[in-house]
Amino acid sequence: MSKDTATKEVEKVEKGMKKCIEGMKEKQIEVNFKCTQYDALMVALGATAALVGVHIIMSVRRKAKIKKQLAKKYEKKCEKEVEKRVKREVKELAKATEEEAN
Repeated sequence: MSKDTATKEVEKVEKGMKKCIEGMKEKQIEVNFKCTQYDALMVALGATAALVGVHIIMSVRRKAKIKKQLAKKYEKKCEKEVEKRVKREVKELAKATEEEAN
């Protein structure tokens, strides 16, 4: 092999290597971009899941608070109703004993 032929072959190999390296860089950029997109989607998904979790927790707490308020409200109503019934029955018993006494 002559020196010129060897030099040409080396240049061909170098050009091929440069093309290969450029192609690899382009692919690496594409892969990095896709990984970045994936990471962004995972962050968005995680944030959405966190928001849903917070929403569910707040909803459950709100429902529990409403149930507690309703229970107190009906407890008071029941107490008043029982007091009314007791007073009514006491009056009826008082009338009945008064009538028996007469």
